Amino acid sequence: LEGLNFTNIYWIGAHAFEGCTSLASVTFGTYMTAIGDFAFADCTNLTTLDFSSTKKTWLYGRTEQTADGLTYNQNLEYFMCSTVFGQYAFKDCSSLATVTFAKSTSMYWGTIGTGIFDGCTVLTQAGFTNPPSAIKNSAGYKGLPATA
Repeated sequence: LEGLNFTNIYWIGAHAFEGCTSLASVTFGTYMTAIGDFAFADCTNLTTLDFSSTKKTWLYGRTEQTADGLTYNQNLEYFMCSTVFGQYAFKDCSSLATVTFAKSTSMYWGTIGTGIFDGCTVLTQAGFTNPPSAIKNSAGYKGLPATA
């Protein structure tokens, strides 16, 4: 499994691809609605995240486990059409170098969870294309070096 393209996927549960060391790139589709905590943590060969096609996204932080093993947070239901990055979603993705967002003025980008880019040792602020203000104002982004 080297690349993922989520064209018809609406959400990704907590820990879904955690530790998938062969994963190199992830492209998120138009209507990605949720990405759970630690969803891509420890994907050490992941180099690229592409949100450029995403129009409605909801990446949430605090999660609750349901009886069927899926993760969902009813308290954030009103964030439809916004982006809220979950806690440690990309933690220790030590090869991550590029994160691309669509250039958009109409999209609302919400809260950024704790430690989203912790341990992403290659990633710099210069590795982002069109980062929304919510990303640029987050501790995770501000904690990255400006350039390599």
